[in-house]
Amino acid sequence: MMKLGRPPVPVMVASVLSGLFATFLILAGVFAVSQGGVPTALVIGAVLAAVTWAMWTGRRSGRLSAILVGVFLIGVGVFVSESLAMRVLNVGIGLALVALLVLPASVRAYYGDRHRAVTS
Repeated sequence: MMKLGRPPVPVMVASVLSGLFATFLILAGVFAVSQGGVPTALVIGAVLAAVTWAMWTGRRSGRLSAILVGVFLIGVGVFVSESLAMRVLNVGIGLALVALLVLPASVRAYYGDRHRAVTS
């Protein structure tokens, strides 16, 4: 179900942040594939773009998926990334996604609508 109306500011900021990161991953994936590499970053970027769209349109699955992506990015930044720049980028984006989608009351109210449209 697509929500009508504008999402709250924290959802907009989280969507723009994850959309920019998805664009970066898609471009890195295209470059990697053109150099003969595996399309892992391309696939992850496409999934993150889909999560961003679901989050922007007000779907609870988009919010939950974005929170899980944020937790995953924190884990990758802490345990996997070798360079300091990638650690800061992964942990920073992960923390921002989780904080923007969990803490503000306006976000909880935006995704907390219990009314569902019945279609037949």
